[in-house]
Amino acid sequence: MLFGEKNKSKKIILFDFRSSSVAASIISTNQETSVPKILFVRREHYYFTEAPKADEFINRAHVALKKLIKEVHSFKTTDSDLNHATAEIHVLYGSPWYTPDFIDIHYQQDKDFVFKRELLAKILKNATKDLESKVDGEIIEKNVASILVNGYETDEPFNKKTKDIKMSFYLSHIAEKTKNDIEEIIKNNFHTMEIQNHSHASVLYSFLKQNIPSSNNYLLLDISGEITEITVIRNSFFKKHITIPVGSHIFSRKLSEIYGYDLYNSWSHVNLFLDEKNDPASKKKIGKVFEHIKDYYLDLVKTAFQQEKVIDIPTKIFIISDNEVRSLIKNIFESSDGYAGTLKMSRKPDIVSFNRETFSNLCLYAPGVQADNIISIFSNFVKMYVNTD
Repeated sequence: MLFGEKNKSKKIILFDFRSSSVAASIISTNQETSVPKILFVRREHYYFTEAPKADEFINRAHVALKKLIKEVHSFKTTDSDLNHATAEIHVLYGSPWYTPDFIDIHYQQDKDFVFKRELLAKILKNATKDLESKVDGEIIEKNVASILVNGYETDEPFNKKTKDIKMSFYLSHIAEKTKNDIEEIIKNNFHTMEIQNHSHASVLYSFLKQNIPSSNNYLLLDISGEITEITVIRNSFFKKHITIPVGSHIFSRKLSEIYGYDLYNSWSHVNLFLDEKNDPASKKKIGKVFEHIKDYYLDLVKTAFQQEKVIDIPTKIFIISDNEVRSLIKNIFESSDGYAGTLKMSRKPDIVSFNRETFSNLCLYAPGVQADNIISIFSNFVKMYVNTD
């Protein structure tokens, strides 16, 4: 290592795949600083006039990825503290790209025993064998999300005496061809041999656990253009994961159907409805249509919860969505139709909908770089990941 380079920041490239967009980001991390710095972000959105077929969905994502890679290579910075060689590449997959599975593991003895790492490995090998054998695709994550020792959650469970261990084990997988095709595009352009893969549910869970530790019972709504991804967490354990093949694009798509607008004009009307400065008459006209679409969307969510037999839903809700529809999605679930009619809650929930201010102490953005909620969370997760690697 050359003199003066040892304290330089790492350059890490992130890619995020959602149901209707792909994002690329360059972040700078340094062991001496507590937060990552986001130097570059681009999110390439794409829209479908109707629910896409698998081949079309994947092809559009590949086109977006290749375009973003060119922009990453074109990015220039004058930061002299940054090592310009790419240190790591991380890829984050949202639904429908990946599938999660999780199980509760309970191990107990009649008398006290000391919980050792060797025992953990043995328990996991026996308890997860059947789960792993049923995976159709390639596993990208296997980890223990939470451990309770004598009924209490702890981040340092080893070498403690106990009679009872409970664990939440999380596994995610992706179609082998899908993963290989994306990694081939990336490797051909960055000449890297290793890519770290992650899933939305795992990254969002880890982020919340690290930064909002008091939250161990909640509903996580990850809403992208074509998918609503719902995760139920109880006592820090993964309990349910539901995907609904309808996301925020339903509003523009339904407007297009009703009024015959093209997609551009449909999104313009969505923006008109969300604009607080818009005149009341216009908002009233659009609002009637939005009420109809909202009812349609909530009915799909309600049906999914009934089919999965989800009851007693936590009243703490974290919402992850694109910035453009953040307030719309939050208002839907704050309405009585949303929390009482759909989620069957007796009182208004405590909803956290992330924005740039949420991450002001968790990541820095270089001047002129537009904030992206998922990239903010992902960069913070990767910073933790790098520090503990």
